[in-house]
Amino acid sequence: MVDNYYPNVLIIGHYPGDFSGVSITLNNLFSQWPPEKLYVASSDPINKMLSDRVSNYYHFGHKEVRIRFFSYFMKSKEASQIYSLNDDKLFDKLKFEPIKPKSPSIKYSLSIIKKLLEKTGLLFILRKYYVSEDLLNWINNLKPDIILTMLGDLATMDFAIEIKKKSKIKLAVYILDDWVHANPANTLLPKLWSFIFNRKFKQVLEISNINIAICQKMADEYRCIYRKEFIYFHNPVDITLYKHQIKKDNNKFVISYLGKINRDTIEGLEDLVYALEMLGNTNIMLYIYPGRVPNNIKKLVSNKKNIEIKQTVPHSNIQSIYSNSDLLFLPLGFSKRSRRYTRLSMPTKISEYMASSVPILLYAPSEIALSEYAIKNNFAIVVSERSSLKLKSVINDIYIGEINTDLITKNAYCLAETDHNLEFVCENFRKALTSIFDV
Repeated sequence: MVDNYYPNVLIIGHYPGDFSGVSITLNNLFSQWPPEKLYVASSDPINKMLSDRVSNYYHFGHKEVRIRFFSYFMKSKEASQIYSLNDDKLFDKLKFEPIKPKSPSIKYSLSIIKKLLEKTGLLFILRKYYVSEDLLNWINNLKPDIILTMLGDLATMDFAIEIKKKSKIKLAVYILDDWVHANPANTLLPKLWSFIFNRKFKQVLEISNINIAICQKMADEYRCIYRKEFIYFHNPVDITLYKHQIKKDNNKFVISYLGKINRDTIEGLEDLVYALEMLGNTNIMLYIYPGRVPNNIKKLVSNKKNIEIKQTVPHSNIQSIYSNSDLLFLPLGFSKRSRRYTRLSMPTKISEYMASSVPILLYAPSEIALSEYAIKNNFAIVVSERSSLKLKSVINDIYIGEINTDLITKNAYCLAETDHNLEFVCENFRKALTSIFDV
């Protein structure tokens, strides 16, 4: 294959942008890609950032996405839409009507039903994606060289199999979380659903042309389980944005948390709040930059003068938060459910944390991939025991200088520069995707 060749890639299910951790990772991996060679088909709301990253977008509607039972209760059904993103006035024309339940009572009822269906595993088979005639015609007209999918459940696996069968296009699979094993384990019939998930996943791997994992631990484990080759790519980071970052002089010692507050992070944040409360040091501040704040967190931090919930900062301006921080907090859950899901994950933000040259406090179980990675490379202070008392002690030691963070931050930056560098990772990613044409 010719050097510097960029194949035409169709991303299914997500798009490059700042919409989520997945979209940020895709945005970075494809940051060097010519926009005219990048297409997206997804049910995610169209985003203005898309116009800078891709040339064509197919928005899944009712022709492609159906949840058999729930569709009865919906007000309306979204139409499938094709967008060429070269129109400067495109976003002024868009008027999406979201699918909403008819009433709050139905909304509550559906949430209960959904939880029951998730627990029994029946939701896995109720959700369905279809390769519509419109979608297939769009794909055939664009003629992508590769289809890239992140999968996520039975429906997306069936969809990948169907789209590969009908389009005959080379398929790349990118796994960012261990949902293959975690989703079945959270049901009342884990052995049954595990068998079904693994059988379907093996079917996908039989037809895929390249398999990508989010980290080395996942690649090694999946290679052993499924007897298929897996390579790995972390979220890369643009080192140049941090090389000359100047640390602001703060009167306070600032701990920052950036990211979603969900079932994998909420326990850690709660423990941190309790730790700071026990510490009683008014010079230590906690700034939380979430997407959405659960009510219990709002209640927990209310009337606490040293804890502030901040407005979400656009990802492009996130360096300003790092430059104003003395410690970056990264929690992952200790519950069985969280351990299962995050065991082989690599959070998007870790690359940026390392590049920032701000000390990282990782609060997570020792057996997960991120903890092992941090301990092996000594780029973070790791607390692997769930204990607010332990957090209190470690934070106090960092604050008074008992823990020397200079070596840790140096290790973090060096690792970001060598293994997570945007320029190097993107080039290796391009070579990996083009390698499937050399076979």
